[in-house]
Amino acid sequence: MTDLFEIISLKTQQLKIVEEKVRRSTKHHGSSPTIFQFEELAKIAEKTEDIAIVFKCLWVRLNRKKKKHRSILRSLELIEYMMINSKDTLISQIEVFRPKIKKLTSFKLVRHKKDKGKNVREKAAHILKLIQNPTILRQKRDEAKLGRTELETVKRNDKEIRKRKKKKKFYKSKRRSTNSSFDDPDQIKNVLESKNFKVDNKSFKKDQNNKTSKLQTREILQNEYDAFDPRLEKQKILNSKN
Repeated sequence: MTDLFEIISLKTQQLKIVEEKVRRSTKHHGSSPTIFQFEELAKIAEKTEDIAIVFKCLWVRLNRKKKKHRSILRSLELIEYMMINSKDTLISQIEVFRPKIKKLTSFKLVRHKKDKGKNVREKAAHILKLIQNPTILRQKRDEAKLGRTELETVKRNDKEIRKRKKKKKFYKSKRRSTNSSFDDPDQIKNVLESKNFKVDNKSFKKDQNNKTSKLQTREILQNEYDAFDPRLEKQKILNSKN
């Protein structure tokens, strides 16, 4: 019984979340919805368990009072986005809005001598044209699909470029720090002596002045420095005292 109650509670909570997303994307006041909000709702509507609640909210929005004309327009924009960008199976289900959309082609609202219903009429007529003409709708869907593919390619390439730049910058800084630490002979000698390495001055200077062996000497010193373990050196000192 408890499990059933939890399932019902989770389902109710999910419905409320979906409703809130639709309301936020089709609200009358405030800024226009973003493409990311429409994309999220289009993906939600593709799920069998959520499509009913999305369509229910849209139906309520389309039947709002005329003074909420921006809410009606944004609902039409969401329907258009789903028709062009969602799965093919969703198109046939959008047919339920056809009578209401047809009615909105004659939507009228005049305020302060301005035609506030023009955008609603034009958007409703455009959607109705897409519903009635599958060829035009297919062309729009193909163009949108091509655009999404190109965008994904650009994003992927941009991500790879940033990754390569970051890697190049890392190795460049590492190489710079290595060069700054092991180019100066006196600095190398001081570092090694501070780590309890015994350095023969004559052989050290000879190796450093010989151009052919300079790189090899630096590599040997670098490896010795990297392999140095203070704990082992301390143990050697203790063993020698004993």
